[in-house]
Amino acid sequence: MGLLNFIWNLPLMLLRLVGAVLAFFFGNIGWDAPPWARAIASGWDRLGGVVRARPARSAGILVALVALGLGGLFGYRAWRDRPRPVAEVPATFSVQAPVLTGYDEEARKLIVHPLHVVFNKSVAPLALVGKSPTSGIAMQPELPGAWTWLNDRELNFLPKDDWPVGQKFDVSFDPKTAFAEHVKVDKDRLDFSSAAFKASIVQGEFYQDPRDPNLKKVVTTVKFTHPVDVQEFESHVSINFRF
Repeated sequence: MGLLNFIWNLPLMLLRLVGAVLAFFFGNIGWDAPPWARAIASGWDRLGGVVRARPARSAGILVALVALGLGGLFGYRAWRDRPRPVAEVPATFSVQAPVLTGYDEEARKLIVHPLHVVFNKSVAPLALVGKSPTSGIAMQPELPGAWTWLNDRELNFLPKDDWPVGQKFDVSFDPKTAFAEHVKVDKDRLDFSSAAFKASIVQGEFYQDPRDPNLKKVVTTVKFTHPVDVQEFESHVSINFRF
């Protein structure tokens, strides 16, 4: 059982080697071991005596302990790397409010843009992909139009006519009917506003008749985001001179 004795005495041999290296560089240093260290050394010596007295049994116990340790290590790694169910993380979404309605001069019609809701993962009921849901989504104030699942992640609402000017809307979802059964969404409400009315001066020009200094004109171009009544607008226009 020479190998067993070698393994048993290996820690002591390493300590002696470290002591010899330290003594070579720093000389002999006196040190008294504390009581707990002497107790451990004494116990280790007694255990060594038992091993030497019954080498076969000790070797069997050592092999069993090594096997138990390796089994525990591999068992832990198998448990750590086991397949785990993917945590159900709620879906999130972003809202793209409808941009300003345009106008096609050639076709002579409005170009109305939809409300666009984009989810970060698949949420739509498969039976409704590419179709319009008839329940589970409510908008306040109500506006005639249609919801449409463009795909399993994108939802649109297009009004029947046009968006009202600068109107704020609240949309609520009923998770039980609006989304697929297994899906969780972090919020069941959203809000957005349609484009507000704006007027801007895009060009201004001052003109004075070179022959008649008293004849002066101001030509100004005003651009509106929405149609306006020309006469109503002109009735509210005034010019103030500042000197």
